[in-house]
Amino acid sequence: MWGGCFIISMAVLLLFAAGALILAARGAGHRILTPFRCFAAGLFLSVFFCFLPIVRSSQISSAEPVPVLKLVGVSFYSAVQVFSFDADSEMIFDGIRALNAYSSTAALRLMKAYSVFFSLMHIIAPLMTFTLILSFFRGLWVWLRYFFHLPGDTYYFSELNEAAVTLAEDLRRNHPKAEIVFAGTEKESRIRPLMNRAGRLKAFCLAADLSALHFKIHRRRDRLFFFLITENEEENISTAAALIRRFRDRENTALYVFTDSPSARLLLAQQEPGRLRLRRIGVVREMLERHLYEEGIRLYDTAVQENGRRRIAVLIAGLGACGTELLKALAWFCQMDGYTLSIDAFDADPAAGDRLTAQVPELLAAGCQERHEPGTADYSIRVHAGFAPGTARFEEAVAALGTISYAFADLGSDDANIEGAMRLRTLFERMGIRPLLETVVEDAEKAKELNHAVNFLGEPYAVETIGSLPSRYSEADILQSELEQEALKVHLLNGGQEKSFWRHEYNYRSSAAAAIHAHLRQQLAERQQKSGEEAAARPDPEASARQEHARWMAYIRSEGYIFSGTTDPGSRSDLGKMHPDLVPYEKLPPAETEKDKRTAGVISD
Repeated sequence: MWGGCFIISMAVLLLFAAGALILAARGAGHRILTPFRCFAAGLFLSVFFCFLPIVRSSQISSAEPVPVLKLVGVSFYSAVQVFSFDADSEMIFDGIRALNAYSSTAALRLMKAYSVFFSLMHIIAPLMTFTLILSFFRGLWVWLRYFFHLPGDTYYFSELNEAAVTLAEDLRRNHPKAEIVFAGTEKESRIRPLMNRAGRLKAFCLAADLSALHFKIHRRRDRLFFFLITENEEENISTAAALIRRFRDRENTALYVFTDSPSARLLLAQQEPGRLRLRRIGVVREMLERHLYEEGIRLYDTAVQENGRRRIAVLIAGLGACGTELLKALAWFCQMDGYTLSIDAFDADPAAGDRLTAQVPELLAAGCQERHEPGTADYSIRVHAGFAPGTARFEEAVAALGTISYAFADLGSDDANIEGAMRLRTLFERMGIRPLLETVVEDAEKAKELNHAVNFLGEPYAVETIGSLPSRYSEADILQSELEQEALKVHLLNGGQEKSFWRHEYNYRSSAAAAIHAHLRQQLAERQQKSGEEAAARPDPEASARQEHARWMAYIRSEGYIFSGTTDPGSRSDLGKMHPDLVPYEKLPPAETEKDKRTAGVISD
């Protein structure tokens, strides 16, 4: 029994210690099973099994039958005493000395092993108990500070993660007196660097769910901002619904839900926010839209001259979330008089073209769609399915394209994107071209290094990055977005109400696209004037409206809409994504042409 219990004890301890290490290495957070608790549980069970023969030898004669319940109960109680600073050391070591009765070398070794083990336990177990008590009082102190601090403007985060801390750091720089609260931090406590960063922000780190916190400490005039930033979509929706119910009648309150999930978008659209400002942040889409708004004109700068027009020749390597959204966005962003657009997108998935066609049937069909109809959107889009970036087959297909003015790599991760972009640069050098080359890198340090990367001769790779966490999660882009304000102006210009702009994502998105394109037209006009090119004092209203309609047609197709089959307004079905205005400009009713002119900024209401 002595040897068997000791072997079981060591095996249990090693098993739970390995489990704790795996949890820590993988960052697998859970409210109950943390690395610390996993190891503590294994240590307790290990001590318990070691006590079984000690209790048996010290309390019960070996000639008598063993009362199992008493044996287990006393062993359990003794193990608890080891952890509670009250262990009966004399009883333990007297029990271990019972091994002397066997008078063998093996028994002597086993007695020494038991003695060493329990000596260590008399040190480790109380320390773990003390750590647990200290953690409890530290958590209690945080809660007391939260309940009794002076209320004011507060930023609440549903989770402690890299993106949330990045945004909180920017908010702290801009609002040093505001309070910052991270909820659900118990399951994130394994990420010590994030906890340290939150500590430097003097933030409250609370273990409870965000929807379960006590908010009555706030005055009516305090501004409250809630940020739901987590990969758990189900938790996002349930927390958002609970907060909407709680704050729909409160002013000075805003809720930002970060999600790219279509189901989340649908479920959030069913909520009635009341006075609460509700915003769904499509992380990938809004990142690309901001980039086009701020830097998109560079695609026009690099366009190549062909047949009296300039062609924006785009290569997209990888149709992940970013690559797919970029393809759809460029279809309308590159609608401009004097320019043509061609997009060649490559993806390893043989069904990539069919999958994308199902999403946007009129934007492309059967993997290849060209549209050059007068008075409509002008583009050529080809999806090359089954071509894995980084393979010889892919590089041969790219080389056959010849002209490329802009390239984008979306291969699934920072490292894959970096490697893929650098391989593309090598390929382009062999082709004798040097297009603008961009990729997505979330890690700010990696992005900085890649932006300045050179080879051993000091020649720059000229790979530019977008989408780093500091650029995605900042107050200027989320809470005080210039693009958002311009989009609201477009919506109001066309007779919409501000409430419907925030309430319905269709209004928000379509107005944002129009604002991005209007900003681009303004930039191109300013450059034209600076270059000394002749330009009319006032744009032709019809030409500007026709161009705006072409842009709108490409945009609405990128949203999955198709022509309803007739120009009758009654044929429109937003549920079926069918629209009667997907026709050449000349066939539009007067009310729609006037709307195009207003949106283009040619006439006012």
